[in-house]
Amino acid sequence: MNATNTNPTPASPKSPLTWPTGFCDPATGGLREFLGNRFVYALVSARARGLSIGVNMNPDMFCNFDCEYCEVNRAVPSPEKNLDVDVMAGELQRMLAQAQSGEIRSFPPFRNTPPDLMQLRHVALSGDGEPTLCPNFLDALRAVIHVRALGQFPFFKVVLITNATGLDVPQVQEGLKLFTPQDEIWAKLEAGTQRYLQEVNRPNCTLEKMIDGKHPAGRPAAAGGHPESLSAAEPRGAPRGGNRALRRTPG
Repeated sequence: MNATNTNPTPASPKSPLTWPTGFCDPATGGLREFLGNRFVYALVSARARGLSIGVNMNPDMFCNFDCEYCEVNRAVPSPEKNLDVDVMAGELQRMLAQAQSGEIRSFPPFRNTPPDLMQLRHVALSGDGEPTLCPNFLDALRAVIHVRALGQFPFFKVVLITNATGLDVPQVQEGLKLFTPQDEIWAKLEAGTQRYLQEVNRPNCTLEKMIDGKHPAGRPAAAGGHPESLSAAEPRGAPRGGNRALRRTPG
């Protein structure tokens, strides 16, 4: 996969030890808090109007978009190169337990949050890149579904947050068969023309490819989720250009 951008302007440096905490997730409109985890984070989602527990499917920060507003700082190498599914599953169980018991409210970022906004709304497959391009997407989704099937926590909805370009990937198609009617796909579409798409998202695909991916005919019949078009979050001081999204760090 080759990047279409040449000579991008590097994003401003950030500390690799601190960049995940407080990082804004544009898909949900909240600040991510990893709370000591490597792959699983929590945030209060403006879109879901409550607590979202997220799985960073792309710790290597690989994405096939280079969005103008993206806050992922690819100028600083990530300490994680691959999603460790076993570690992620353990972190997810621990975070779910903290949310259920109310322990999560003991952490400073959530201490003064109104109780109604601390109700768990979903577990999101999202992160620092395009989740459908995660090399072990299917294993990760199976692990999340397995945690839910254990019955240790109240039923939670699974949400896939995606730009829809990878919905036709075979392992993604297979994984979506595990979705129930309660689960959802949040597919973003921020441009109505190819020209504007190149200005805002700078993808390595066409607008037609994105639209085809969002159409129900492009998804397995067994998948119960319903595509939902999301508009872009407002940029929050993100550097213009230079995310170098089309890069997978060798691991």
